[in-house]
Amino acid sequence: MRVSSLIRLGVAMVLLVAARSTRAQPTPHSVDADGRRVSAHILLGGFVPTGAQRRALGPAALIGAQLAVGLRPQLAVVGGVAIAQTRDRSAPTSTDVDLVQFDVGVEVGGGAAQSARRGIAPFGGIGIGGRRYDHRADGVATQTVLAGYLAAGAELTLWRTGLRIEARDYLSGGHGRADGASVRNDLALLAGLAYHFR
Repeated sequence: MRVSSLIRLGVAMVLLVAARSTRAQPTPHSVDADGRRVSAHILLGGFVPTGAQRRALGPAALIGAQLAVGLRPQLAVVGGVAIAQTRDRSAPTSTDVDLVQFDVGVEVGGGAAQSARRGIAPFGGIGIGGRRYDHRADGVATQTVLAGYLAAGAELTLWRTGLRIEARDYLSGGHGRADGASVRNDLALLAGLAYHFR
């Protein structure tokens, strides 16, 4: 699937989730009329290179943390950081690379679960940030590139805690000297815990 097709599909998914969630009327439990709330997320999962990125980097375990600030019952700003230790497959000899992803975006949906004592709600998101590749090999410069993502997932809320699953499709600048000007694609598949401060 082409990059432009992925972008159109992702935007359509976010709009669909937004339209569906605005029809839902969340119960106003411990959330004020403006939907303001703060949530912290601890996530574990995997970094999965796709397409040409598979030739540059290997798959790896991923750990991340996010902070979400609600603006409306169905809209939140989400900022986060994630770390993975992968392998550089584009180098003559495979070396370890510390990958650090940092971004900020908006999340639509999900508020129905956060505004009730319990419930399940899908969500979608879009965001932008950066990615840092820190090579452990001597003589290889650290590289930082622009990255953007589309996300989809769901959260099951039980009182102040929640169980989240999330998939993010990232587009970023290419890794490595040979493909530094290229656009690369990879996935972050995440599951974890959420805590809602009320």
